[in-house]
Amino acid sequence: MNTNNQTEYPIKIMVYGLTFKRKYIILEKNKFSYNDRDYRYEQITNLYYSCKHQVVNCISSTTIWLGLRTSDGESVFSLESGLKKI
Repeated sequence: MNTNNQTEYPIKIMVYGLTFKRKYIILEKNKFSYNDRDYRYEQITNLYYSCKHQVVNCISSTTIWLGLRTSDGESVFSLESGLKKI
């Protein structure tokens, strides 16, 4: 357990591409890895998101897409989905 408020690396985050296969982005202090490639944070050229909220049969659903594009054109997507009863 970290008690001095410093981030412990690496951080592993599950992300999805267009095929919805499980992939991971690995965050390090000075770089991140995706699809067996390393990138520096300064290579990120775009960050974007989309949020969709809908209610079907009294069940509220929210889906959030997060994405980034690197200077060499690589796209990384993350999907968060949740269902909540009203």
